[in-house]
Amino acid sequence: MSVPQNIANAADLEQSGLQPGDPVHLGVIGPGDYTNDASFVRRALSGNEVIGVILSIRGKESEYPWGDITELWPLPHLLALSGPAREGMLAKLTFKISGK
Repeated sequence: MSVPQNIANAADLEQSGLQPGDPVHLGVIGPGDYTNDASFVRRALSGNEVIGVILSIRGKESEYPWGDITELWPLPHLLALSGPAREGMLAKLTFKISGK
């Protein structure tokens, strides 16, 4: 598995290929402010300049300027789920594959 590439600016964002709805890991300035429950919504713009990102965390959309973000990278969908949701998805996939 490759090391995630941190997205720190507009160029990194474009290179990442993030699409609306993609799960992301987010870390912001402040103690303990990290989550894997975020999803990319769209770019945050000021005129023609991309000044950050708009993310949804547990259904609430917020704007995150580049200066507030310490960690931002795409997550595989399975890693973005909480324990019970992950187990449910694995059970569905196992049933599809093996019928059990």
